[in-house]
Amino acid sequence: MTPTMLAARRLARTLAQSRGFDAERLLSLVRRLLQEPKAQDLGLGIAADISERFVSRLIRSIFQLPESV
Repeated sequence: MTPTMLAARRLARTLAQSRGFDAERLLSLVRRLLQEPKAQDLGLGIAADISERFVSRLIRSIFQLPESV
């Protein structure tokens, strides 16, 4: 599991144990946010950035190139 996934898991556990936390309310808010065009654009930008980094690392790994500075 990646460090990001572990952090997300810890956050979810902490929220679940918090007094007054309502998962349904959070999911409702997330659903509404994901329907917003600006949120969708932000998500696409993040996905593109992550994909670009992945491809860059893959190429460096295949050709055994050093990490960029």
